[in-house]
Amino acid sequence: MTLTCKTQQLAQKPDVQLKFCFFRDGQALGLGWNSSPELQIATMWREDSGSYWCEEKIAALKDTRSWSRSRRVHISVQRPSCVTCVRAGIPIRDVSLEIQPPGGHVMEGEKLVLVCLAAGGTGNITFLWYKGALGLALEKKTQRSLTAKFEIPTVRESDAEKYYCAADNGYGPSLSGLVSVTVRIPVSRPVLTLKSPGAQTMMGDMVELRCEAQRGSPPIQYRFYHKNVTLGSSSAPFGGGVSFNLSLTAEHSGNYSCEAKNGWEAQRSEVVALNITVPAEDRRELLTSVMEGLLGILGPTAGALLLCCWLKRKIGRRSARDPLSHPPSPTPQESNYLNSAAPEQQQPVYENVNIVSGDEVYSLVYCVQQEQRTAAGKPPRTHAGDRDPSDIYFRLKEENAPVSEQSDWLTLLAPSSVFEGDSVVLTCQRKRDWKVNTMTYYKDGKMLHFSNKASSFPIPSVVLSDSGNYHCTATGRKYFQRTDISAEVNIEVQELFLQPVLTVSPSWPTEGSPVTLTCETQLSPQRSYVQLQFCFFRGGRARGSGCSSSPELQIPAMWREDSGSYWCKAETVTHRVRKWSLQSQIHVQSVPVSNVTLETQAPGGQVIEGRTLVLLCSVAEGTGNITFSWHREATGPSLGRQTQHSLSAELEIPAVREADAGQYYCRADNGHGPIWSKMVTVPVRIPVSRPVLTLGAPGAQAAVGDVVELRCETQRGSPPILYRFYHEDVTLGSSSALFGGGASFNLSLMEEHSGNVSCEADNGLGAQRSEAVPLTVSGTGGYRRNPVTASVLGGLSGALGFVAVALFYRCSHKVSDAFGPNPQESPHSSPLPATEELQPVYANVDPVEADVVYSQVWSIQLAEGSGEKLQSGSCQMHLPRKLAHQIRSPCFCGCWFCSWLLEENNQFSTHLPFAFTCLHLSISYLGIAPKAFILLKPPWSRFFKEETVTLICKDRHSSVQGGISWYYDKKLLKRQSEEIQINTSGYYKCKTQGSSFSDPVLVEFLSDWLILQASYPVFEGDNVVLKCRAKKEEEASAKIYYKNEKRLSDSYSSKFMLNSVSRDNGKYHCTASKATFLFITKSETSKPLMIQVQGNSYIPVGNRARQGNKLFSPPVLRASPSHSIEGNPVTLKCETWLSPQKADTQLQFRFFKENQALGSGWSSSPELQIPALWTEDSWSYWCQAETVTHNIIKRSLRSQIHVQRVPVSDVTLEIQPPEGRIVGGGNLVLICSVAKGTGTITFSWHREGIERSLGRKIQRSLSAELQIPSVKEGDAGRYYCAADNSKGPILSQRIRVTLGIPVSCPVLTLGAPGAQAVVGDVVELRCEAQRGSPPILYRFYHEDVGLGSSSAPSGGGVSFNLSLAAEHSGNFSCEADNGLGVQRSDSMTLNVTVSRPILTLNPVGAQDMAGDVLELRCEAQRGSPPILYWFYHEDVTLGNSSAPFGGGASFNLSLMEEHSGNYSCIADNGLGAQRSEVVTLNFTGPSRNKGILIPVRVTGWLVGILGLAAAAVVLVGHFRTQRKSVPVGIGSLPRPALPAQTPKSPPTVSH
Repeated sequence: MTLTCKTQQLAQKPDVQLKFCFFRDGQALGLGWNSSPELQIATMWREDSGSYWCEEKIAALKDTRSWSRSRRVHISVQRPSCVTCVRAGIPIRDVSLEIQPPGGHVMEGEKLVLVCLAAGGTGNITFLWYKGALGLALEKKTQRSLTAKFEIPTVRESDAEKYYCAADNGYGPSLSGLVSVTVRIPVSRPVLTLKSPGAQTMMGDMVELRCEAQRGSPPIQYRFYHKNVTLGSSSAPFGGGVSFNLSLTAEHSGNYSCEAKNGWEAQRSEVVALNITVPAEDRRELLTSVMEGLLGILGPTAGALLLCCWLKRKIGRRSARDPLSHPPSPTPQESNYLNSAAPEQQQPVYENVNIVSGDEVYSLVYCVQQEQRTAAGKPPRTHAGDRDPSDIYFRLKEENAPVSEQSDWLTLLAPSSVFEGDSVVLTCQRKRDWKVNTMTYYKDGKMLHFSNKASSFPIPSVVLSDSGNYHCTATGRKYFQRTDISAEVNIEVQELFLQPVLTVSPSWPTEGSPVTLTCETQLSPQRSYVQLQFCFFRGGRARGSGCSSSPELQIPAMWREDSGSYWCKAETVTHRVRKWSLQSQIHVQSVPVSNVTLETQAPGGQVIEGRTLVLLCSVAEGTGNITFSWHREATGPSLGRQTQHSLSAELEIPAVREADAGQYYCRADNGHGPIWSKMVTVPVRIPVSRPVLTLGAPGAQAAVGDVVELRCETQRGSPPILYRFYHEDVTLGSSSALFGGGASFNLSLMEEHSGNVSCEADNGLGAQRSEAVPLTVSGTGGYRRNPVTASVLGGLSGALGFVAVALFYRCSHKVSDAFGPNPQESPHSSPLPATEELQPVYANVDPVEADVVYSQVWSIQLAEGSGEKLQSGSCQMHLPRKLAHQIRSPCFCGCWFCSWLLEENNQFSTHLPFAFTCLHLSISYLGIAPKAFILLKPPWSRFFKEETVTLICKDRHSSVQGGISWYYDKKLLKRQSEEIQINTSGYYKCKTQGSSFSDPVLVEFLSDWLILQASYPVFEGDNVVLKCRAKKEEEASAKIYYKNEKRLSDSYSSKFMLNSVSRDNGKYHCTASKATFLFITKSETSKPLMIQVQGNSYIPVGNRARQGNKLFSPPVLRASPSHSIEGNPVTLKCETWLSPQKADTQLQFRFFKENQALGSGWSSSPELQIPALWTEDSWSYWCQAETVTHNIIKRSLRSQIHVQRVPVSDVTLEIQPPEGRIVGGGNLVLICSVAKGTGTITFSWHREGIERSLGRKIQRSLSAELQIPSVKEGDAGRYYCAADNSKGPILSQRIRVTLGIPVSCPVLTLGAPGAQAVVGDVVELRCEAQRGSPPILYRFYHEDVGLGSSSAPSGGGVSFNLSLAAEHSGNFSCEADNGLGVQRSDSMTLNVTVSRPILTLNPVGAQDMAGDVLELRCEAQRGSPPILYWFYHEDVTLGNSSAPFGGGASFNLSLMEEHSGNYSCIADNGLGAQRSEVVTLNFTGPSRNKGILIPVRVTGWLVGILGLAAAAVVLVGHFRTQRKSVPVGIGSLPRPALPAQTPKSPPTVSH
């Protein structure tokens, strides 16, 4: 608030100067009269309400009555009203942090619990704990509670720090105050060392006991013990060890120890033994003195006894009844000696041992506490460590006692030490017998107060301007009227605390980040106990909840609108002293959004039709209000939009539909340009609908043996879909539809299949069951249409069953041999692993040339051991390993299969169900093994009947290792060798262990006279030899070859060559002339031979067929990866497969894009590596494969390759030089880069406030640079860049570029408190650079040694306060650095005058002699307490003493002859030690004790002799008297009368 005193200037005197003063309720405001007509009141409080007015006067006039006053104005200060928004929850308020254990003091190794409490708030609350002012995050917890705990199980020394916590429930974090935690370390076991002056310790030596604990928190209290008796104690306020000096006597021999304690468990040192050597002459002298003393005592004692006996006999006893005979006992006087005994036993306190004489040592000093303190006396001085609290109280009271400046009868009483805000009472004291009429108080000669009676003048709250000279005057009378003036008293008001300085951390805050405001000040050391409170302001408004005892204000989050001027106020809790800081400008920077991501959240992790879908859009960085919007590809308007103060937002789609599937993305913008996220594909899965089951029967009625197709299909559902088929709830099998639709299952009917059939569809989102469909199976077999045939088959089946049972009983004793392992058989090359029991898998098995279709497929798995297990859903069959290998490939069983079992294994299975099931079993091996192939030697397929041919069975391996099976017209041959010789026409097949059945080979043995042979096998491109043979070649002539009844050539050769067959399909035959009887010729024609080279087709010749072969399959073009991304490499592969018989054929490949060949033409590699594909490379691709002889060429189908473009993302802008600071005239490099993006990218650079771009580059790269040469001041600002590859521009973050100005040479000024700087003064070092870009870091140096540093965030200068020590004399300088260069100031010299201590010696007597107690008094006139004093004799330490509250300290020394010499002392308060001048001490004579020793001895001898002589005289006189007197009996002697009253008890001395 601003108060303005308006006045109208006199027109005739425009140059008249006025002064103004403002008042509230009669009390002057501000500094009193001032030339300014305005008064600024920084903060108004409710208690400041009242009546205000102002006064004016002419400055030149001294008459105080020439002033004018304004009207009174009443000002009422009201509390501000709080207007808040009503929201669903209650925000967090009043967050506090508590420490367990309370007080914040915790022992190292103990547990520390930080309890964060919130006074109010609802919902889930997130608690965070931080360590240190920088906010090191410790823990984060979210819970529905107002209290949360964080534990540090084992506290270490490094955990001593300030802690605070924060709580947030969505309304923004609320911070607690800082709480300090002090980690106290228990003391370690101390070490006691003894230091003696010589090699041998003797009586009278001074021994230093040094006790030190290596570890422990100060202060540490040390105690010294001799045989568990306390010698003394000493304190180490700053840690380390202490010493204790002991003057040795004979009884000091023994064990010594010390104890260290700092508030926790005390630690005792190990015992150290001390042996004291006593000289022999001292022993003799001591014995002589004892004998002399005893003799001196014995003589008088004997004389006194004899005299008493004589008096009793001579004159008798005096009556005790006479009161006059007993004079009153004198009352003992209270002892004034320090060592006087007390009724209660006091504990001895060992101090500096005082040696009275060489023979007698007095070491006990008793401290007797007085109940009442006399007015003039002082309490007895004891050791500093054992000082009584009352002693400290009296010392403090004495230090603050008023200073009296007396005149004859008038004295002004005023305190000597005054601080701002103190209440001061000036008392003008007069003599008692004078009556005061008037009393007046003055300051600097000006009257302050006048009174008609004797009174005091109070100053409720002093300020710095109250410093000055005060005196008082009084008029009064006793016998006559008198006026007197007191002496002047100087009152200097000291500053209670320094003007506060507001610091901001961090100095450059960003939006949304927490900021700590600190109001820094320093209390005067003498008033360190004063409590201050602090208030913070912005633009005239208080921040926070008002004033607080904490000098810090935590602002949870700063926003751009919070930028402005801030300052703070520090005041005492009594509001007497208030001080304001200077204003600091805070600029809050906003951070653009970046790294926008979109996440989907759906129940169970799958987006299912009808359920909810949540789209979560979040940004990694960004401040302020952020606008989020959600979009789907190929749709116009956004799906939703939200603007909020948060880094994430959610959009919920309550019920997802199938049409909602697609690609989604989101956008975020906080005013710096929108940023898009990546596309996210959202697939919508649809649960299956109820399936429909249909039955496809082969005829009008289903009978046993028919194959029925079960068709199950659901109209709706996401693939893949698994279908299961059931018969009366028993699973028949399952089938999967990978791409949707339905699935079929073929069932070979049996009588038990009559009943209800159903199916089930399941795609992982819920299974659906179809309605049941009834199935009726009638008839007994597939041959029901022919009753005769059925009857015959029935009879055969019965007979077969009977035979099987008979064989079972006959061969049961050979079971183990038949099914044991055959040592001649090698194990299967690729056995199936043993697994759990398998359910039968139904499929359509279509054996070649089979009359009956069997649909059940049995799974065979090898069992561990000798046998293998063949199992199905209804039975298990244990087969020998040999048999299991043989039925591993498709095996067509009927009655002939069972015969083969009996014939091959010589017995049948022990499992009877297997014998009957065998009639309806067809076993198929589900794995696809490579086919075997048969070679003919010679390579023809037709022979004459009398000839033989060799068949060779081969597979893909180079050699076949046994286990070969040969088949002739579906019958297994017994031969198992690789080669067999045959001479019978028919179809032959073979199989090896590592292959499946070969294709059947037709070999014909003809009885014709002429046959046409063709080479076998025939492949594409082969040269086929046609050979026309006669049974008798000598009778054949004129052989001619025909194709499709057309003559091929006129050659009569026996062979004809078809070169490189490819399209040479047709019917071939030959003719020859046969010579008959009588040279008659006859034309013979061979049977036709069909040659078809395309393969996979049968060539009918009569009732037979032959199969042709392909050299290699048509190629297939494959691209890897299948989804090509722009800029990535792609591999094209031309896949084909050569026939095993022609595996050595060499192929070459070529690739094409449309009609353009790729690469370097034909290559032997089936792969083509394309380093990078771009969007313009999206075309159709195909490949060709051919033999190297170019006779067979095949091409693949065309494959369309679509190259996808990746949009640019994560655009970043980098600045060189880093951190965006550049010196004027330098070069600025802007580097724009993207994390992802393909194709040609357009980069552009921009600066805020300029519409046109700074530059543009188009290139196929992920980064580009723009250089701005010779940067000027106008180039400073915020820069950003954009990148676009036709998917829309993406902007980078804004980066501020500041033009840095190097600092100029700073100027150092020293602000000393007085004319001369002494130790303990505080000197202000002010360093300021006139020019330079902020922030500027200042460093202060003394003789090139760093003193400290301080930062000026907004420029200008800084100050550094230095408490002077002796070593601070010398040159001072400062350094300024803003990162653009360092500048050093000129040096300034400062001479520090040291306050040296003064050593005084206070002897007890007039002369210093051995045995006297000498007090060494050391005192420094100036220095901050506590002060530690050390005393030295010839540079040898005597001891130390501490002055906790300042002043001096004393040390008592019991003198010995060797104590002559120089003495000095040192004062040290941690700011530098100072030594006093040397004081010399000389002894003037011998020891007092030795001077009187000789007279004492002579007197002792004389008294002894005199006593013996007197005793002899008394005895002689006694015996003479006894002889003259009459003897009297003992019983007749009169008994003396006893007194009647009880004797009085001795008086009690009270203390």
